[in-house]
Amino acid sequence: MSYIARDAKLGRRVTRSTAAAAGRGWMRTKNMTMEILHLTAQIQRWLNRRIARHLAEQAEKLARQ
Repeated sequence: MSYIARDAKLGRRVTRSTAAAAGRGWMRTKNMTMEILHLTAQIQRWLNRRIARHLAEQAEKLARQ
């Protein structure tokens, strides 16, 4: 059984093999997106800790005055 459809935008045929390749491309894109989001969250947590430390130091200085 052969699955052939038309790509609405390009007007080209899409077969199972090209659809499977597109699926693999989607998985790579999804994985990279997840890695970027994970890295962004790590950076945000690191930055929040740095800011919290800085604010605590500033509050300590003000309390001493």
